[in-house]
Amino acid sequence: MEAREDRVASVRDFGLGLVRSGHGSAAEIQKAVEQLDDAQRTLHTAWGDRKTLLGHAKDLQDFLVVLEQREAWISTKEASLALHNLGVGRTYYQSSVVEVEDLLRRHAQLEVQLDHLEHLDEVQTLGQQMIQQNHYDSSNISTKIKALATRTTRLVEQSQTHRTNLERSLQLHHFLSSSLEVCVWLKERRAVALDESWRDWTNLQSKLLKHQSFQADVLANQNRVDALIQEGEGLVSCSPEVNAKVSARLSEVRDGWTTLLSSGQEKNCRLQQAYQALQFQRSLDDIDEWAGSVERELTNEDCGSDLPSVNRLLKALQGLEEEVDQYRDRIQTLMETAKSLVSEGNHLAQEIQNRTTQSISRYNGLAEPLLCRRETLESWQLLFQFYRDEEEELTWMTDRLSANSSTDYGNTLSSTQQLMKKHQVLMQEISSRTPLVQAVQEAGQSLVRVRHFASHDIMERVGELQRASEDLRREGLRRSGLLQEALRIHHFLSEVLLPVTL
Repeated sequence: MEAREDRVASVRDFGLGLVRSGHGSAAEIQKAVEQLDDAQRTLHTAWGDRKTLLGHAKDLQDFLVVLEQREAWISTKEASLALHNLGVGRTYYQSSVVEVEDLLRRHAQLEVQLDHLEHLDEVQTLGQQMIQQNHYDSSNISTKIKALATRTTRLVEQSQTHRTNLERSLQLHHFLSSSLEVCVWLKERRAVALDESWRDWTNLQSKLLKHQSFQADVLANQNRVDALIQEGEGLVSCSPEVNAKVSARLSEVRDGWTTLLSSGQEKNCRLQQAYQALQFQRSLDDIDEWAGSVERELTNEDCGSDLPSVNRLLKALQGLEEEVDQYRDRIQTLMETAKSLVSEGNHLAQEIQNRTTQSISRYNGLAEPLLCRRETLESWQLLFQFYRDEEEELTWMTDRLSANSSTDYGNTLSSTQQLMKKHQVLMQEISSRTPLVQAVQEAGQSLVRVRHFASHDIMERVGELQRASEDLRREGLRRSGLLQEALRIHHFLSEVLLPVTL
């Protein structure tokens, strides 16, 4: 068209020249020139319209290409967001902490891309320009712009939702990992708490202190368990799948924690009871050991060899009796302690009760041996007392009997008178001694009457003492008579010899 513009202009100029020259067909030529101008204008208009149409078509194709690219990019991101798995059949809720963290890193990269949506704005700008230019396909362009904007908005929302889900998944996996550690820890501690070490009384105090330290360590983890439970409770509303997993793990943690606390308390109670029972049993052991020593002393057959030795044995027995009596308060205290342990529900209540009954019975059983031992020693004391008194009296009478058996009656009246005075003093002494001798005899006879085990020997000694007493009295009377006779003789001789001397 541009190449023919000059030709058309030349024809127009030639025609107009003919008209100006007054050509005979000027009117027809003028009309032909006008028709030529009209045809040229029509051609230019048609050419402009065609050019505009082709420009719009080109713009539309350019727009569609860019739009297709943007839609493809969005489709890729939508597909990435729609793919919530790491493999076939494995959602991110079934993944591990490491895998979810990797997903979060990749999603962060997507978010960076979403933060720079200039290329999407370019499509928006291009479409708006075409619409403003009254593009023949403005309606379709507007629809596509809106659809792209809608997909873009939805993509951003999906991205945000995906991040929320990933973060929740990460929180879930952290919870599952932490709760698994806690569950393992609870099982380990529960195994310790369920250990029945209290049945073995070896080093009970050390075991009790160790368990108290164990309980302190358990309670020190209270905040850790509470925080874990609180974290789990915040996850249960995520989804049915998450709810099932978290609820199951929460139940395991709660049950494990409750069981651990109750088992720890139970073991502490058992250890306390066992330690109390051990202390109580040691007290009973002391009582039994003491009772054994008393029993051994009471089985001692030593009754002494004389009065001083039997008196020492009786004094020792009195001390033993006082000691036994002093233990009565201790026994009473042990009885009250046993009742308290039984009433408190000590798991060794039956053993404590049986052992207490045995120890009390053993203590009460000391009374009869003590009484028997006292009766035995007192019997020997009475016997040795009698022996001593009898021997003293017998010795005294033997000494006096030798004096009464003297053949010295004096050579002179004065010597005989002196011997007579001494003999009278002796007889008075014998007379005053008689009640003592009789008392000794009565003591011996009393022992015989009560069937003393040495009754035969006592009777012999009483008889011996009686004979000695009679011999002493008889010898005293005999010597008294002989001294009287000697005194009469000396008086007679003095009367006979006196005149001769004069």
